[in-house]
Amino acid sequence: MTRLNRTEIPLRLRRSRLLVLGDVMLDQTVFGQVARISPEAPIPVMRQENIRNQCGGAANTAMTLGALRIPTVLVGVVGTDTAAETLRQELRNNPAAANITANLVSETNRPTTIKQRFRSQGQQIFRLDHETIDSIAETTANTILDTVRRALPDCEAMIISDYAKGVLTPTMLETVIALAHAQQVLVVIDPAPQSLPYYRGADYLTPNRAELRAMIGEFPSSDPGLSTALSTTCQQYDLGGIVLTRSEEGMSLFCHKDNHSSDRGKHHYLSATVREVYDVTGA
Repeated sequence: MTRLNRTEIPLRLRRSRLLVLGDVMLDQTVFGQVARISPEAPIPVMRQENIRNQCGGAANTAMTLGALRIPTVLVGVVGTDTAAETLRQELRNNPAAANITANLVSETNRPTTIKQRFRSQGQQIFRLDHETIDSIAETTANTILDTVRRALPDCEAMIISDYAKGVLTPTMLETVIALAHAQQVLVVIDPAPQSLPYYRGADYLTPNRAELRAMIGEFPSSDPGLSTALSTTCQQYDLGGIVLTRSEEGMSLFCHKDNHSSDRGKHHYLSATVREVYDVTGA
């Protein structure tokens, strides 16, 4: 297994244009103080002080790329509600938005996905999700596909951010992967485990350990067994490779198919710097 140095990572991204397609969300954090327990049930009573809204899901991916000054096209679905307007406002007002072209398709009677977290004294008390996992309407899907078709010729890569909220249906995934490859656009997918069969032909998947376990079952944590498990998965689903995120253990990159024959079939490792945290953020 080869250990990668961070300085070896190509620095071409700012000259690239990326397409981000997937489940956009509004991440909303409600801050307050807890001073007592409810007399109605053994639960804390929080007095709300303020609310912070942020882009979540695929919108968070786009915002991260925008903050790195990478030209980014974002395509996703929202409802016709207050949360949708709040999300659009975040995409307009954040400094990173200067590098983002947002294409949010509105669907009537569909709620915008909200992940609402309640925090007090630096700790998350609980989370409330407002969402539907029903598949998007056919008219909405057609609008998304038209937007993707127009954007792909100017893009170097497409990032698919799948949270299984009904936007990335099997037909949608099959179609956009084929469209991207017809334009010689790299396809990288942050996967939802249940959709693995529909990612066939993608260039890279980026699961974490729990997601990979849900997709393929138990696997060894170190070479050579890990390389074998990743190779088998790539062969079965015709994947170019897998980037496995491993928390404090860093990341593993397995190249199944690569333009550089020297990398084909190799397993690389990127270490991580461990930090004590009380809340997590995905890579």
